[in-house]
Amino acid sequence: MSPKQENDQGKTVLKCQNCGAPVYYDATMDAFHCSFCGASSAFDGFDGVEEQELVLKHHAVPIQNGCFDLSAMKDKREYHPVSKKIQLETWAIKENESYLGWRKPGTIEPREKVEFICDHCGGIVSGYGSQNIWVCDYCGNKYGKEELMKTGFYTPNWGFKGCGFDGNGRPKTITDADRPLPHFAADFRISRNDAERAVMRLVKEHPKAFAEVDMEQHIKNLRAVYFHYYLCDTTILASVETENGRALFLRDTINWEIPGSGNHCEELLQDLGPWDFAALKPFAPAFCEGDIWFDRPWGNDDSPIMYRQYATINMDAAAEGKKAYNTRDARTEWIRTWDRSKVRIYLPAYYLGKAEKGPRFCFAVNGQTGTVSCYGRGQSKGKHSLVCEGDLGAVERSAETSIISDFYPVIESPAGSDHYMITDPQKAFHKKGFLEKMRQRKNKK
Repeated sequence: MSPKQENDQGKTVLKCQNCGAPVYYDATMDAFHCSFCGASSAFDGFDGVEEQELVLKHHAVPIQNGCFDLSAMKDKREYHPVSKKIQLETWAIKENESYLGWRKPGTIEPREKVEFICDHCGGIVSGYGSQNIWVCDYCGNKYGKEELMKTGFYTPNWGFKGCGFDGNGRPKTITDADRPLPHFAADFRISRNDAERAVMRLVKEHPKAFAEVDMEQHIKNLRAVYFHYYLCDTTILASVETENGRALFLRDTINWEIPGSGNHCEELLQDLGPWDFAALKPFAPAFCEGDIWFDRPWGNDDSPIMYRQYATINMDAAAEGKKAYNTRDARTEWIRTWDRSKVRIYLPAYYLGKAEKGPRFCFAVNGQTGTVSCYGRGQSKGKHSLVCEGDLGAVERSAETSIISDFYPVIESPAGSDHYMITDPQKAFHKKGFLEKMRQRKNKK
């Protein structure tokens, strides 16, 4: 799709070579123009990658008189810091930890392998509950799931298990029908053997961390899994408070992948990127064939996903405040987000859970690139887990990867308009008065 060809679904978006923010094609300038740093560049193609119609389309943030216009944007959410005295059982996020924290590494519940006798040759036909087509290895005869369900040999099983309540408040078992399936999924590019070699490469780089575990034996438990994520285009506004004053910061994200697993720790899954989102296709039964497990999503309750967004934004915004105003103390006063798009997706990975006995740690391998993340054995720089990168070449050439801008200081112009203009840090800074400082110090005591 040419960048000049726009439709109602959205526009082509690239990463700014100057500041890393998302940039859109501007027909009036006949170029890509960055609203954050002001840089412009002519369109030179996608470095030899064949152009194609993408599954995901993007909408730019409206610009009015040089300001980001957030007044008409929908799906607005607002977050405020939670008191440290309040314990949220499923939301407590421990930052910068080198051990297993608030959530234990999940286990993929094994699916029962079903077998029956082929009507044509008498051979054994075997498969898993997520399959749609079953094939006899002896005569090649194929069986559809509808046919098998009538005979009683087959019960669909995606691996989603749990409990809930019906309309009358009575406990009930959660079935596959109660779990919303994702809109898109991507194919595996690397084999199970490739993933095993990737895990062992990380183990060899950190031999002391895994010395007490027989990894050659443990790695036989590696499984192919489709993990559940949310893919978002999100605009973020954060109010950052320091000892002497406060300021507003704006960030824009394209293809921001947020782990949506109901069974596995986000810290493990969010370090697997980058991903090639151009490979996403509408989710279809073809993804379910073979020995593949499906991760359990949260369901209709997105609260844990919202808090994961908040925890990431909170950490990044506070760090930007410290950097911009050269202070050791900065915190987010509030955060507002606008999701321009948000879809459920499945991304391919290999998962190796904790051993039955001994240390608790887990591995995940990006099914596209071979990047490995290990949670529970320390952290790589800037990561939540130990990470060993795989082959990122194909992803780096893709036009559909994650693009996340820096936080930029902004001022609301005019006040109360939800129009925000990028400015320098000092102009965005609102100093506190003497009485306000004294009240703050008193409250801290």
